[in-house]
Amino acid sequence: MIIVLDIDDCIYPILHDVLDRELALKTLELNVLHLVKICKKYNCDIALSSTWGKYITEDFKFIREYKDDNEKIYFEEGFKLLKPLFKYIKYINKGNRVEFILKFTDKRILILDDVDLSQLETSTSTTKIKFIKMNNFFDNFKLLTIHNFLSNNLP
Repeated sequence: MIIVLDIDDCIYPILHDVLDRELALKTLELNVLHLVKICKKYNCDIALSSTWGKYITEDFKFIREYKDDNEKIYFEEGFKLLKPLFKYIKYINKGNRVEFILKFTDKRILILDDVDLSQLETSTSTTKIKFIKMNNFFDNFKLLTIHNFLSNNLP
């Protein structure tokens, strides 16, 4: 099973400088904990579909030029909190998100993204793709939907 994961505004609030940086980091930390538990319980790999993929090397180093100190803090602090996920990240997208996702159609795919990718949802005898629109948090409904999909209780 594959979890196709976005980061910005999916599991990490991008308005950290407008709202509260510490709260944004705590949100990311909690979401990473949820994802680690999900990956362990359901034996999932992660395919990183985020634009962050452009800045993460295959050996999980973060390379990026920043427009200001605020952006540098956002990315560097967030990257540190993502480290528990590194052992589950097996694929990193460097290009088109939809084409990237369609490479995994031989597997059960859970898409977690703030961009509406519901057009990719399918349930056939060979392919099962579930899209969940994420807006920074795993709420109870999303966690139940994830459980039902990954444990084969939903198509």
